[in-house]
Amino acid sequence: MVGPEAAEWPVALARLSPPPICLFAIGRELAGDARTLGVVGTRSPTPYGLESCARLVRPLARRGVEIWSGLARGIDQAAHLAALEAGGITRAVIGAGLLRPYPAGSEGLMRRIAERGTVLSEYPPTACARRHYFPRRNALLAAIARDILVVQAAERSGSLLTAWMALELGGTVLAVPDRIDEPLSLGGMALLREGATPVGSAADLVESLAWELPPEQTEVAGDPLLRILGEGALGLEEIALRLGQPLGRALSQIARREAAGEIRRTEDGRYVRTAR
Repeated sequence: MVGPEAAEWPVALARLSPPPICLFAIGRELAGDARTLGVVGTRSPTPYGLESCARLVRPLARRGVEIWSGLARGIDQAAHLAALEAGGITRAVIGAGLLRPYPAGSEGLMRRIAERGTVLSEYPPTACARRHYFPRRNALLAAIARDILVVQAAERSGSLLTAWMALELGGTVLAVPDRIDEPLSLGGMALLREGATPVGSAADLVESLAWELPPEQTEVAGDPLLRILGEGALGLEEIALRLGQPLGRALSQIARREAAGEIRRTEDGRYVRTAR
């Protein structure tokens, strides 16, 4: 449990009305001087959305930017995974107690985030997720991360709520342009009409925020595909999500590694690293 008197307490939380009384946390202490970026978006992204998320997050994570999100399925989890695969730090704010992970099935990702970063909640550890918890979760995320990147959001989306809150708190909102005939582009287009900054690359984002970042750190050792399959068998869709790549590109990588004898397909259709 972390309170306002703690050295690691995010001072930006004082801007909320009311500010939280305390936070519950697992993982490592927060770094008060770190560059932070909140990444939010739809729970049902297209392959373009997943690829865009990974393409933007990975270079930033390798240059020391902390990637914050809300652990939700879709873009949130893709952002966390892209940062982890790049060897960076990612932190999550969730709308449930830490002993009641939400969404279901996110326990493994929570553990991975906590190894390098932090998972935070304003709610007691045994509290189950409630609909009215999530706007408050979004407010905490907007306050701590300050600058928010939106990757695919429908016209009515909780991601837009996070973005508007960030603007109200003095942050910057950035959005990834999408196809004009894609329903998931409507939220982003609404933000762009209201003055959000369009970004197509990590370099665009760094320039827009006037950040001075250190040189890009070397990616963690080993091939990302081989590394994640070394943890256990995974299906194609899970592999693509964790790589932050569309299914076709992930399948192409799998085919090359399978031909080289480095991975194999199991009887249930999943893939696993070949024992050496």
